[in-house]
Amino acid sequence: MVSIIVPIYNVENYLKACLDSILGQTYQDFELILVDDGSPDDCGVICDSYATLDKRVKVIHKENGGVSDARNVGMKEATGEYVLFIDGDDRIHPQMVEVLITSIESGDYDLSMVDMQKLPDGATLEEKHFNIDEIESSELSSYSFFCCVCSLQNGYPSCFNKLYRWSLIERMEFSNMIQSEDLEWNIRISLRMQKAIVKKAQMYYYIQRKGSAMHGGLIEKAAERIRTYKVCLDAIPEDKRAYRDRMLKLMYSMMLYCRRKFLDSANKGEIDAACDQIYQETIQEFLDSNNSRISKMRSILGYHCPRLYNFILNKIEARTKQ
Repeated sequence: MVSIIVPIYNVENYLKACLDSILGQTYQDFELILVDDGSPDDCGVICDSYATLDKRVKVIHKENGGVSDARNVGMKEATGEYVLFIDGDDRIHPQMVEVLITSIESGDYDLSMVDMQKLPDGATLEEKHFNIDEIESSELSSYSFFCCVCSLQNGYPSCFNKLYRWSLIERMEFSNMIQSEDLEWNIRISLRMQKAIVKKAQMYYYIQRKGSAMHGGLIEKAAERIRTYKVCLDAIPEDKRAYRDRMLKLMYSMMLYCRRKFLDSANKGEIDAACDQIYQETIQEFLDSNNSRISKMRSILGYHCPRLYNFILNKIEARTKQ
């Protein structure tokens, strides 16, 4: 059985479409756990109405604690062998759960995943039928999955387009300390798992609505991403050298990018503050890592001489365009 957990907050205009898409799945062996995270609108009423219509629907009403806390509460009530997270303002293809469960049970996989499609708010969608056996798939090792998550490839850092074995996520919780909780969660997942299967079919529909948690300020999101990478680095054991080296390289690339992008911004102090402490804590490990000399030299130059670094990159980019 699959436990489907939906954290819900202030999404009453989207919730019915979300729940209908779940209950209309071709695969029906699931429990649907709706976590009303103290929503101020009518989400709680909508959840209760669905529970009266379908015995598979369980509703939890709680004080507002954020999406991570809502997912953690939902996991405590889950009884399935597999767990799937879905956001309350999104929708899924009618075959998504069937594809995920068929894929994960086709081999000794720890998780299965489908692609996601970003849709503008109010967009209409024509859903095609998939022949499951004909969907292109790929198998990923722990390190390959880790690299895809780190590189922010489409859908990989997210948790809502993946089916996880309960044995994989048992005793894990989402962090309440950061905003990029999905990214950090899947980094920790990569350290536990052996292999994953990915189906190349867009079956999770991410609705890009105004006012959602994903639409924060650019400066705040950039600083938060840098801090998240440091949290991820701290979660990687010292003996997983390749993982730590990759995360260090990614973290330094992000710091250089942000310092360059916001070099003349009135709010650059927030980026500098996020970078300075992390730089002091990690620079020696980065220099001792197996990353290339060029990567290390570029990082040192870019960090200590951002204007010179910016000038050089602009010259290189101009030459490339000629």
